[in-house]
Amino acid sequence: RPPRAMRRRRATLLPVVGAVLAGMLLAMAVVFGVALGLDPIHAAYFTVTTAFGEFTLGQAPSALRVLGIVAVLVGGGLFGVLFSHLASVATTERLEQRAGRRAQRLSGHVVVAGLGTVGYRVMTLLGELEIPAVAIERSMESRFRDALGDQAPVLSGDVRLPESLDRAGVAEAECLVACTDDDLANVLACLHARRANSKIRTVARIFDESLAARVGEAFGIDVALSATAVAADAFAAAATDERAPLPFDTGAVRHLALREDFDAPVAAEDLRSWEREGLHLLAFRRGQGGVEPPSALRSPLQAGDSAVLAGPEAVVRRILLGG
Repeated sequence: RPPRAMRRRRATLLPVVGAVLAGMLLAMAVVFGVALGLDPIHAAYFTVTTAFGEFTLGQAPSALRVLGIVAVLVGGGLFGVLFSHLASVATTERLEQRAGRRAQRLSGHVVVAGLGTVGYRVMTLLGELEIPAVAIERSMESRFRDALGDQAPVLSGDVRLPESLDRAGVAEAECLVACTDDDLANVLACLHARRANSKIRTVARIFDESLAARVGEAFGIDVALSATAVAADAFAAAATDERAPLPFDTGAVRHLALREDFDAPVAAEDLRSWEREGLHLLAFRRGQGGVEPPSALRSPLQAGDSAVLAGPEAVVRRILLGG
């Protein structure tokens, strides 16, 4: 898929190319019609064939031959730009159709409605956990479409419409994560998903904290997360102790997230055992190096390494907090 900036330039350039090409062909048709005594139909035919390279002005005056050369060079270039755009549109449609077919073949997957910053992070995490997922994004200009296009199906559509969710295979999905920047769109997506699949688990991103507290019970949404409430807990924890466990709820289960500095090695088998109990590694850092995702972990954690982990409160306290 062409980069986003290239698609924008191409969309801006197309009307200009079309106008210039039409103006050039019209002007040349008038000139050829007057100079060669052609009626409008023959003048138009003569102009188009000349622009495509059928040069038949060998016996014409020099001025007309120069005009014919210009028509061949300029017309060929403009036609090339126009046809390349049409080919790009056709290719984009085929890619969209292929993504739709990939989505329809999935079962037990996660549908992510909205491919902004949060949606992209959710899709990335699901990919690292090897959980199949489909993203739906309304804007063709989202900077995350190209990053995820080869990893998972990314469909164009409005998540407020049931048809968009149907194309993502919501009837066979395990979970819907609605994380657009519109509270109403997220609620509607959850309602449509529940109507299509009574067993699906729904998670909605809600900006209004008071609405988040009521929307779950009122609309049957399993989890409604307020970004401001979650951020407030994170800021409070960071202000008091950057290693303090950060609590958050997913449904009726209380979770904790925290940073752990290891003073002894942690074997890969221990990490796998933690994951089976629900304690997941979210990020890690080797010594004083940079932060890396869990997919980059190629060897056991060593003394001096640190990591961010999250899991059910009881599991975190038993394994990491000695309680």
